[in-house]
Parts: sequence; structure tokens; C-alpha cells
Amino acid sequence: MKKTLSIIVSLLLIFSTILNVKAFETNQIENSSNEVVEDNTNDSSINEDDLQDVDQNENTEIVDDNENSEINTTEGNDEITNQVTTNSPEEVITPKIMYKTHVQDYGWSNYISEGVSGTVGKSKRLEAIKMKLDLGSYEGSIEYATHIQDIGWTSFVSDDQLSGTEGKSKRLEAIKIKLVGDIANYYDVYYRVHIQDNGWLDWACNGASAGSETYGKRLEGIEIKLIKKGDQIPENTQNPFVYPGRIYYSSHVQDYGWLSNVGDGKTSGTSGQSKRIEAIKVSLCNLPYSGSVEYSTHIQDIGWQSYRKNGSISGTSGQSQRVEAIKIKLTGEISNYYDVYYRVHAQDLGWMSWTCNDSKAGTEGLELRVEAIQICLVEKGGNAPGDISRPFVEQGKVEYSSHVQNIGWQNYVNNGNTSGTVGQGLRLEALKIRLGDNSYEGNIEYSTHVQDYGWMNYSSNDSISGTIGQSKRIEAIKIRLTGEISNYYDVFYRVQCQDFGWLGWTCNDRIAGTTGGGYRIESIQIKLYPKNITNLGISHLSCITFEDKNGFKVCKDANGTLYEDAQGLLGMKSSYVLRVNKSTNVVTVLAANGTGDYNIAYKRFVCSTGNGTPYGTYYTPVKYRWRYLVGPSYGQYCTRIVNGILFHSLPYGQQNPYTLQTSEFNKLGTTCSHGCVRLMCRDAKWIYDNCSLGTRVDIVSGADPLSKPSAPKIPANQRWDPTDPNI
Repeated sequence: MKKTLSIIVSLLLIFSTILNVKAFETNQIENSSNEVVEDNTNDSSINEDDLQDVDQNENTEIVDDNENSEINTTEGNDEITNQVTTNSPEEVITPKIMYKTHVQDYGWSNYISEGVSGTVGKSKRLEAIKMKLDLGSYEGSIEYATHIQDIGWTSFVSDDQLSGTEGKSKRLEAIKIKLVGDIANYYDVYYRVHIQDNGWLDWACNGASAGSETYGKRLEGIEIKLIKKGDQIPENTQNPFVYPGRIYYSSHVQDYGWLSNVGDGKTSGTSGQSKRIEAIKVSLCNLPYSGSVEYSTHIQDIGWQSYRKNGSISGTSGQSQRVEAIKIKLTGEISNYYDVYYRVHAQDLGWMSWTCNDSKAGTEGLELRVEAIQICLVEKGGNAPGDISRPFVEQGKVEYSSHVQNIGWQNYVNNGNTSGTVGQGLRLEALKIRLGDNSYEGNIEYSTHVQDYGWMNYSSNDSISGTIGQSKRIEAIKIRLTGEISNYYDVFYRVQCQDFGWLGWTCNDRIAGTTGGGYRIESIQIKLYPKNITNLGISHLSCITFEDKNGFKVCKDANGTLYEDAQGLLGMKSSYVLRVNKSTNVVTVLAANGTGDYNIAYKRFVCSTGNGTPYGTYYTPVKYRWRYLVGPSYGQYCTRIVNGILFHSLPYGQQNPYTLQTSEFNKLGTTCSHGCVRLMCRDAKWIYDNCSLGTRVDIVSGADPLSKPSAPKIPANQRWDPTDPNI
């Protein structure tokens, strides 16, 4: 019975299912009649295979499928309706930034999307960084560049590429980050860094520099944010980057070495310490334009160097050579937007005026050191930082030619070079001098002192002063400027003279050379120096005048000072004549003049002669270091004049410098000898050392060309000569 009921129920269920399927087909046909006609056949087709599949499934599964079909159909209709009636945009997905850093001793951190990557308070350097964007609904990319220890700024990289180094222990010092593409129209990228010694700096954004440059400070941590344009930005944005200036520079200074970087018009170098700058480095920093700064220095003994740029060294190190001038220029895009101004503090001149854009600052040809420098950038069209009237001075241009004995006219030389000959014993006979290409109008005039003629009238502007074909020597010269140029330049000159070599420099119509001594000029140097330059100076040894005095020549320097001991003025000579004046007890040493006459009063000694000292002319035959004398006594540094007559020191009781006869020493300057010529030990030694055998000795009476030296006195118990060089 139960089995029969079960069969009946199953049949009823099958029948009910068939009815539902038929109803479903009918509904599908009706619905599809409201749609495209071509789809009717496909929409209404349920074949016998479909039915077989249905038969093989449980009823609950069939019901579920039908419900799903009904829901899908409804959802499909809703979607079609919405597309037709509303046309609304898709949902916008917010972009996100991801970044990670390579940290000293730790290596790579994990990517983060907010907060600090790196360390704080652990003194660990960042060595590299990577970052990338989850763009969301936007297009574009993120680019970043880093400033690396010993390397500088890298090129921009993007989208998960490495910026920095690995395995080289080099610190990151600064970073720039920017958005590119569509996303940059909607978002700004802000970032800040934690750096050595300073801690957290302010926020930078959109490609600006964050960190430091030139100070060697490591990045230790970084934080990055994407902020939608118009949204609230970070509070502190004033100082994201630490640097000396937009243009910064360092100088290598005598005794100090490299100074710290300064920038934007601050002073590098020293003033008031007489220290030379020997080299310089200049760099640009944190500017919105591409380009370079290039610079060239004028170096002592070298001249202008080739241009260096962007922090490379111009000048020398370890060679003790001064920088004398500099030129600086901008190149590339930045030169369209800025002028570079600079000025120098020069020896003797102080701070000179400002100049710009590859003009010269400092001096040239004047042997003056640059001691300090200031450099700054000024926007195009802006005013100069200060006065621009005199940024640079140089040696003026002068040319000259000499007519030389046995040679004739030489080629022109200029600006301090030597005209004439040196070491050949040839006289200058005539000169021509002319100005070169200078900035000022005017003339150069000159007068020569010529053998037998004396001072000639002034010549000027390349006309001849002196003589030709007369074998006359030029002995001295005066040169001067006239006209406008004389307000701005001094003319300096010096001559090389027979027997004396190069005399000192003089200027502006003062005498160079000798007068009254018959000495020839053999060569000359001439320079034009800007006013107020004292580097060359005026030497008291630029001129020697030999004036007549009692039949002899006495020596005066350029200042008119009389030299009663002319050894320092004239130098040592190869031979002398000794003049002994019995009436005054003075020995005068005579030197030869330029023509060989022994008439120059070179030096004098106080002495003691005796009644037995013979008048006449003699020639020294022999010398003795110690010699037995009448008395009995002994003398040091003895030079025989004739027979038993000698030059010698004051007498000693023994051949011992500590047995001086004090009473005889204190008689010096009087007529008290036995016929010899007594001298202080120092003076007897000078004759012994410098007057060769055969030296002429004239024993005379009369007036002397030089005054009598005073004779010192010593205490009665002193038994040595205070002038003895051996005591």
C-alpha cells in the first residue's frame, strides 16, 4: 500500500513539474515578444536534452535555478534601464603612494604608504630609496632624484626604480620628488626629511629639494604624502632644504686651506691678514633652471687658466701661488634668467667694485693677491649689488726700444720686460718709448743723462732720446706721463747699471741710474701701474748721485742721503786705493768710478799715524795675521805699506787678543805711533781681508772728502779691543 502511494506521489510531482516548465516557456515567449524579433527562436528554445537534464536533477535544485534565472533577468532589465536613463560616471578610486628605503646596517625596509621610512635617533644614513604609485583612477607616474655623497644630484628615475647606491656606504643628502602625467593635475606630492644634526626639516613639494647640500649631512628618515589639490597642506613649508645659497663658493687661503662654503654674496677669504687666495670652487644650488656656473682664475706666474665649472677647482694648491683675478659666467638655461655678480678684495686696493657675466675682477700684471671674494645671483634686469666703477685694474701698456753699443736698435718690448743687455758690458746709447693701447689719452715723455752732455731735453711718444753714432753712454733717465692718463697711472722704471746691477724702482720723473760717476746704463724695464698701487714702491736705491767734495766724489742715494760708508750702497768692489791723511789721522778707502778713476770716497777709518809715517805712494807687498812690532809689542791683521811701516791693530803685550795695551787704544785718532798706521781691530781686518797685495797706498795731508769717525774709549782695566770680531 505504501509503495503504491509513493508511486502516485512521484507521478503527481512529475506532472506538476511539466506544467511549470510549460508555463515558463509561455512566459519567456511573451517577454521576448517585447524585444528584438530575431532573438525569439533562441530565447524560447528548450529541447529534449534540457528536459533530460531537468529530470536528472532534484526538484529543489530546479527551483533554485529558476529563482536565479528570474533574478538575473530582473537585474539585467534594471541595468539596461539605468544605462539608458541616467548615464552616471564610474566610481573614482583614490591613488596611493608606496615607498621604502635602504638604511645603513639594516638594508631595505618594507614598503609603506604613510609614516616614516628610515630611522630617527639612531644616526643611520639612508643610502637608497624606491617608490611607486597605485594610481587608482588616474594615469601618470612618480619621479625622484637624490643627492648622493661624493656624487651629487642623480638623474630622475621613476616607478620602483632605485635612486641612490647599495653596498657603497654613501649617504643620501637630499631628495626631489614630483608627479608627472594626468595625476599631477589633481594631486601634489609633499615630503619631508629627517637629517643629521638638524632633525626634521619642513615639508617640500612637487620637485623642490628637501635635505641639505654641501654640509655632508645624511638623510635619516623620510615621510611622503599625496594631497589632493585644494585640500589642507602641511603646516610648515618654509625651510625644507639647508644650503649655503643659490650660488655658493669656497676659497683655498694661504696658511688656512679650504674654508667652509658660503653663498649669496657672503665673504669667502680674509681681509686685513695679508693672506692670498690660492684656489676657488663655485657651485649652483636649488635653482629652477638647468645650467652651469663656469669660472677662470688668473694665477701668479701662470696667467689665465681654462674654465672650470660646478664645484671643480680653479687655481693651485700647495704651490704658494696667488690668485690675482677671476671671471665667472653662467651657461645654459639659467643664463637667460640670472646675471652672476662678483667682486674681490685685492692687496693694497681693498674691496673693488662689482662686475658680472665673465668680466674681469681683480688685477692683472700688478702682482697683487686676491684676498677675499663675494658672489651673488641677480635676476635679469635687476640692479647691481653695489658700485660698478672699478672692478678690475691692469698694468698699462707701454712699449720701448733701446739702441745698444755694437748692436743698434733692438726690437720693442713692453710692460716691464727688459730692453738692452745684461752681463755683456754694453752701454745703452739711445731710447724710444711709446704708449700702447690704453683706455686714456695722454703722452709719455723722457729725458736721458748722457755722457759729456748731461741732461737732454725731454722727448716724447717714440722720439729718440740719447745719441746715435757718438759712442756716448746713457747714465740716467727720467720718465713721466702727461695728459689724462697721468690721472690714472704712474710710470715705474728701473735700470741695470755697470758694476751695480739692477737698481731699485722709481716713478714719475724721478732719476733712475747714476750721475757724476761715469757709469753706463746697460738695460731698462718700464711699467705703467694704476694709481695708489704701492706694490713696487719707490726705492732709495733707484738712483746714486756722485757729488764733488774736496777733489773726490761722495755718494748720495735717491733721497739725497750722504753715505760715509757706501759699502751698502755700492756693494763690494774688486779693488781699492787707501788714502792715509797724516794731518787728520783718517784712512779713506777710495773706489773706482765708471771710467776707472779711484775718486769715489767709499768708506773711512779713524787711525793713528806717527812722525815717522812717510809721505808718498806705495803698494802693499805682504800681510801677516800677527806680527811682532816695536815696543816690543804685537799687532793683528797687519798689511805692510813699505819697509817697517804697516797697517795693524792697536798693540798687544803678547800674541793674545786679551793683552791689549789699553792706554794705546785710547790714543786712537792722534799722532802717536812709531810710524805705522794704527787701526781698530775691525778696520785693520777689513783692509787685511779686502785689499789685495799690490793695493796702492797714498800717504798725504790735506782735506778729506768724508768726516773723521769718532774714536771710542775703553776702561783702564779692559784688555781687549771691543771691535775684535773674534771676541
